[in-house]
Amino acid sequence: MRSKRRELSMSHNETIEEPLDALDLMIPNVRKRSDMLYKIKEELSKESDRGCALVASAYLENELTELLSCFFVELDRKREKAVWDFTGPVGTFSSKIKLAFALGLISDELEKSLDNVRDIRNKFAHLQEPLTFDSDQIKSRVLNILPTSSIKESDIRNNFILKMQSIVALMHLLIAGTLQRKEPEHVFVAIQESKPEHDFDIAARYMMNITFPKISYEQGLEMVTKLSLVKYQ
Repeated sequence: MRSKRRELSMSHNETIEEPLDALDLMIPNVRKRSDMLYKIKEELSKESDRGCALVASAYLENELTELLSCFFVELDRKREKAVWDFTGPVGTFSSKIKLAFALGLISDELEKSLDNVRDIRNKFAHLQEPLTFDSDQIKSRVLNILPTSSIKESDIRNNFILKMQSIVALMHLLIAGTLQRKEPEHVFVAIQESKPEHDFDIAARYMMNITFPKISYEQGLEMVTKLSLVKYQ
């Protein structure tokens, strides 16, 4: 069985190919993402402290973009540009973090950890004085990343890299488990002549949406009419 090819933007212009076997079908692109997970440690280890922070942050922002893209409805080019443009609603790392949490895509701990990574990036990017991972303002933020994890590496730079790997692994899992939203069908809701009629109309439409197999509007109206006769003491 072959599935439709799906290309995802990763690092260094790499693409994720179509599934190789059942494992790839169960967890989309699991091997490609696993390869990238282990390359990250090697890549970050080669960088200066500043480069390590900037590269890690850029990769995590890309993964967060992918997570949100997997959840959003399919967008045409104009809407996509409006959403992802720097001045758009998710044009910055900060806004992506906030929205991902608000949509229930990431946990409170991951939100705060990503925010610490963003803050570390900003301090290195706009440094006014020499900074390293051993600088107090960097060290304190690294230690606040994934505070409940079992990572207790005493070397702060290595601690940071190990935590980046852990976050990337989690992001890969979240991306694989995120289902794309579908654009809802537009429904015209006419205002009824009276409030009681309006209440019944809205309730009938609600019953249509939550009942499986789907029922007709008339069946929904009949159900809510019967339910309205049930009185609670």
